[in-house]
Amino acid sequence: MNLRNHTHITECPIGDSFIIEVEADTGYYLSHLYVNGEEHVSDVLNGTYEIENVQNDTNVEIEFEAIPPTTYTLFVKATGSGAASYDGTYIRNTTKTFTINEGSSATISFTPDNGFRIKSVKKDGTNVTSSVLNNQYTVSNIQGNTTVEVEFEAIPPTTYTLTVKATGNGSASYNSISLRNTTKSFTINKGSSATISFTPDNGYRIKNVKKDGANVTSNVTNNKYTVSNIQANATVEVEFEAIPPTTYTLTVKATGNGSASYNSISLRNTTKSFTINKGSSATISFTPDNGYRIKNVKKDGANVTSNVTNNKYTVSNIQANATVEVEFEAIPPTTYTLTVKATGNGSASYNSTTIRNTTKTFTVNQGSSATISFIPDDGYRIKSVKNNGVNVTSYVTNDKYTVNNIQDNATVDVEFEEIPITTYTLTIKTTGKGSASYNSTSIRNNTAEFIVTEGTSRTIYIRPDFGNKIKCVKNNEVNVTSVIINNQYTVNDIQGDTFIEVEFEAITHTLSIRATGNGVATYDGTAIRNATNTFVVNEGTTATISFSADEDHRIKSVKRDGTDATAAVANNQLVVGDIRSDILVEVEFDARPTTYSYETVNYVVQSFADMTVLVAHGDYGKVLEVPATIPFDGDTWRVNGLEKDALTRSTALAAVIWHPAAAFAATVSNPNLLLYVEEAAYAPANINNVVVKGMADNIVLTDAASGNDFFCPQEFTAKRISYSHRYSMETGMDEARGWETIALPFDVQHIVHVSKGEIVPFAQRSGGDSRRPFWLMAFTDKGWTAAGGINANIPYIISMPNHPDYYDGYLLSGTVSFESENVAVKASDNLKPIYQGDKTFVPTFGEIGMGDGAFALNVSNDLEQNTSGVTEGSRFVLNMRRVHPFEAYMKSSSTRSPWIGIDEDMDDMNRQTDDRVGVFTLGGQLLRRGADEADALRSLRTGVYIVNRKKVIVR
Repeated sequence: MNLRNHTHITECPIGDSFIIEVEADTGYYLSHLYVNGEEHVSDVLNGTYEIENVQNDTNVEIEFEAIPPTTYTLFVKATGSGAASYDGTYIRNTTKTFTINEGSSATISFTPDNGFRIKSVKKDGTNVTSSVLNNQYTVSNIQGNTTVEVEFEAIPPTTYTLTVKATGNGSASYNSISLRNTTKSFTINKGSSATISFTPDNGYRIKNVKKDGANVTSNVTNNKYTVSNIQANATVEVEFEAIPPTTYTLTVKATGNGSASYNSISLRNTTKSFTINKGSSATISFTPDNGYRIKNVKKDGANVTSNVTNNKYTVSNIQANATVEVEFEAIPPTTYTLTVKATGNGSASYNSTTIRNTTKTFTVNQGSSATISFIPDDGYRIKSVKNNGVNVTSYVTNDKYTVNNIQDNATVDVEFEEIPITTYTLTIKTTGKGSASYNSTSIRNNTAEFIVTEGTSRTIYIRPDFGNKIKCVKNNEVNVTSVIINNQYTVNDIQGDTFIEVEFEAITHTLSIRATGNGVATYDGTAIRNATNTFVVNEGTTATISFSADEDHRIKSVKRDGTDATAAVANNQLVVGDIRSDILVEVEFDARPTTYSYETVNYVVQSFADMTVLVAHGDYGKVLEVPATIPFDGDTWRVNGLEKDALTRSTALAAVIWHPAAAFAATVSNPNLLLYVEEAAYAPANINNVVVKGMADNIVLTDAASGNDFFCPQEFTAKRISYSHRYSMETGMDEARGWETIALPFDVQHIVHVSKGEIVPFAQRSGGDSRRPFWLMAFTDKGWTAAGGINANIPYIISMPNHPDYYDGYLLSGTVSFESENVAVKASDNLKPIYQGDKTFVPTFGEIGMGDGAFALNVSNDLEQNTSGVTEGSRFVLNMRRVHPFEAYMKSSSTRSPWIGIDEDMDDMNRQTDDRVGVFTLGGQLLRRGADEADALRSLRTGVYIVNRKKVIVR
C-alpha cells in the first residue's frame, strides 16, 4: 500500500514481521523514522526497514525533508558617490555579502548621487558596464561565489563659448581682457554667469548691446551687462556712437486742399514732427491744389502769412520747439446764368428742379457743364431744343442735352408735340410641344395675329412642355434664340409688321453604361460586358439597368456619375429615375469573397448555395460572441460552425457565447472556459462548463499553470459548481506562514477536504462541531479579520493546518474542494477589490504577469515555488511571480518596500478559536490539540508534557 501525507492502520499477527519500503520524492530525503517514538532512520537499508517479531501495537512515523539547496556568496561592493542596492539593502563605499541559491539570478540596482554617474561595473573583475540597463545589472544562473563592483565618478561639467565683440569708439572688458574694435572668445562652464564691462571714449556713449543678435541695451547697468545661467554658446556685441548735439522738435501741420513739404517729406492733411539742431533754420514749402490757395500760415499760433514768399516760409535760428501750420482754401469761381424754358406737353429737369410750361434760371460755374433732361408726356415727343436760339435737337441723346464748357450766360428752350399713332401686325406661330403666350392668349401649334403700336415693345412668354426645350425663336426669319431670357422674348421699338416663330424640341441626354469584370449589364435589350455603351434618353424618363454576375462572382460596386450607388441596387437592378442630365453608370464585378470579418469575428464561406459561413481563425481575446446570422454580400448568412482549429490562436479565450443553431465543435485548451449555447445539443462532450439559456448543470474550475483564465461575461445559475486546490505548505507555529490567497466567482456553500470530509473556517466553527477547522481571513479597514465564509468576487487569504506538531486528525494538507448548488455565478466585471489605507487587495480570475506592479504572496504550491528567500506564505512580494486565476494580490500607492507582510497576530489563530485540549512542552510551546486528553496525547514521543495545566508523563 502506498501512503503519502496520510495515516493508515493495519492489523499484524503477534510475532510476525513486516517490511516498510521508503522512497523520497525528487529533491527530498528521509529525515526521520520513528518506531513508537524511537529514531530508527539509521536502520533503513536500500529504502526498506523491517520490524521483526511484532508483540504489541506499533506506531511508525516517517518524515521527509527537502534537500537544502546549494548556496553561494554574492559580494556587492560600491565605491564613490553613489549606492548599490540588493534585496532591500543599500551599499555605499563598503562591501556587503548575500547568500544566493545555485542557479538563481540577482538584480543589483545602482543610484549615483546628484552630479555623478556610473564609471564602471565589474563582475568577478570583468567589466560588464555595457550590460547595465536602467541603472540595473542582473547576474543570471549563479554557479559559484560572485563579486559585483560598481564605481561612481563625477559628471564632467559642460562648457560653452562666450564671444565678446566691441565696435566703435570704446572698449569692452571681460576676465581682465580689454577689447577695442575686435572680437575674442572665452570658455565658460554651463550654468555660470559672465559680467562684461563697457568703457565709451570721451564724447561717446553705448549705442547698443546685443546678445545673440537680440538687443539687450535696456539690461545694461553702470556700463555693465551680465549673461546669467549660461546654457549654450553666447555672443555679446557692443557698439559705441557719438553723443548727439542738442535738438528741438519742428512740427509741421497741413490742413485743406494742398500740401506742405520739409526735408523732402510731403504732408497733406496731417501733422509730422522733425528733429532740428539748436540754432539751425528750416524752410517749409507749400503747394496748393489746382483751384486752391494758401489761406494762412501760423508759427506757434501767430499768423505769419505775410512772411510767406513764393509759397515758402523759413524758421530761422531755432532755439526751442516750434510748430508751423498751413491752411488752404478754394479760389472762388466765376459764375454765369443758365436759363431753362419748357413749352408744351412735357417737362425739363435740371439740378433736381422740374420746369413745365415755365422758365427757371440757375447759377453755373465758368467752364462747367450742365445736362438737362426732357420728359415728354405719354403720346408726346420732343419737337425741338434750342441753345441761345440755335436748334440743337440733333444733339439730344436719350432725351438729354448737355451744355459743355460754359463761358457765358446760356438759354435752353424745349418744345414738345403730339406723336402721330402708327400700328403694325404682330404674328406669333408655335410648332412642337410647348406654347407661346401674349396679351393673355396662348398659342400652341397654331398662329395668332395682334395689332401693336409703332415704337412700342412687346414681350412674348414661351413655355416648353415638360421634357422639352426651345429649339429656336425667329423674328422675321432672323434667329433670336440667343437673346431669350427666362423663357421670355421682347420685341423692342416695333417699326413694322413682325413675324415671330417659336419651335420646340424634346430634351435628350446620354446614358452611358460601363461594365467591368466577370458579369453583364443589360439595358434596352443590349448586353454590355467589359465595354461602355451609350444610349439617348429623353429628359424625365426612367431607365432600369439589370446586372448579372457570372457564376461565383458578384457585383463589387455600382457607381452613378462617380458616386457609389451600390446600396440602391435591388434585385440586381438599378433604377435611374427622372433623368435630367447626362449620366454614367459603372458596374464592376469580382469574385465572391470567401472570408469576412463582422463585429471583430472572422468568417469563411462554407457554402455559397446555402449561404452558410464558419467561424475562421483569429485571436479573439478573452470573450468570443458569435451571432446566429451575419449580414454578408448583401444577404443574411447563417453561421454553421467553426473551421478546424479556429481557436488555436485564441490563447486568452475564457468564454464563448455561441448563438448559432449548430454544434460548437472546437478544440479549447482552457479547462475553465465557459460555453454559452442556445441548446445543450450544440455543446461538445469535451467541454464541461456549459451554460444553456442561463443555467449550467455542472461547472468545474481547475488550477493550471497558464491558459486557464476564467471570465464570466453574463451571470448564470449553476446547479453545481466546484473549485479544487491542493494545499501543501507547512503552517505557522509562532510565525506567519503557510498562507495562500483565494477568490471565487460564486458564494461557497461547502468546503470539502479530500479525506477529512467537510471542513469549516475557525470563525464559523462553534463548540461540538466535528468538522475540522482552517483559517480564513478577509481584508477590512481594520486589517485582517477572521471570515466565516467565501463570497463571490471577494479576495481572501486561507491556510490549511499543516505542522509536524499538530495532531494528524487536524492536518488538512491535500486537495480541498469549494462547492455550491443552485447558486448564481456573478459576472467577472464586478470583482470587488478591498481598500485599506494605501493598500488594495485585488481578486483576479485571469493571470497577472510579472512587472505589472502586483505584490504576490510568496507561496510554494503546485503552480509556484517560493523564491523570495523568506518563509513561504508570509509576505506579498513586488513583481516576484505571476498571479494565477482564483488568487488575489496586493497593490500599494505609496510603499517603497518591495514586500508587504502578513500581520504577526495571525500566526496562530487557533489560540483564539480552538476549544480542543492542547499539549504543550515544559517551555510552553503548543505541540498539538485533540478532542480530549487521550486524543491529544495519542502517539506522542516519550517525555513530559503540560496538559490542562498539569504535567503528564508519556512512556
